[in-house]
Formats: sequence, structure tokens, C-alpha cells
Amino acid sequence: MSDPGPSDPPDSDWERDFQRLREIYRRKLRGQLATLEAILREARDEAPARPKLDAARRLAHRLKGTSGSYRLETSCAALEGIEQQLEQMQSGTAPDPGAAWAAIEEALGRVRAGLE
Repeated sequence: MSDPGPSDPPDSDWERDFQRLREIYRRKLRGQLATLEAILREARDEAPARPKLDAARRLAHRLKGTSGSYRLETSCAALEGIEQQLEQMQSGTAPDPGAAWAAIEEALGRVRAGLE
């Protein structure tokens, strides 16, 4: 399942404008996703990873909110999962950090797929 794209026909001028803005955001989200992935790589390799985990969580939170505003539900839900995993890792409540990283990777894949 992917988020609505430019092929969905607009019903009104407002919808046409919104669709244009959503497509602009989708392009920007691809770049922001690359930034998030870079921060996550650094966090995974860094000990202690707290500053990078916090930076990644804040970026995931921001991208989740903006994606939701643009009705990119697939991206929003996946980014929410990333944010939750990062919060658990930060607080030390992630039962299995390896599984948390795997869940983050899977969620990043869903965001990427939702942007295609």
C-alpha cells in the first residue's frame, strides 16, 4: 500500500492545490528520510548513542507529524513506529535492541515504499 500520489484525481481547486503541495512534500520527504537514515546509522555505530538517538527521534517525530498533515498515512504510521522504537531505546525499555533496530529498518522500508 502506498500513500496517495499525483495520479489520484482532484475533486476541486483546493484538492488540486493540496495535491501539488503534497507532491512537493513527498520529494522533500525522500531527502529527509535519507538524513534520518544517516543519523540512525551513526546512532547504531556510536556508543553511547543517546545524542544521535534523540536527534533521530526528534526528526522522526517531525516527519511523522508533517506526513500526517499531508495525509500520507503509510509514511505517518511507519514514522510513528520508528519514533516509538527510538523512545524505548532511549529509555532503556526496549526488550531487545536488535529487534528494535530490525523494526526500524522495516519501517524505513515502508516509508520508502509509500513514496513510490
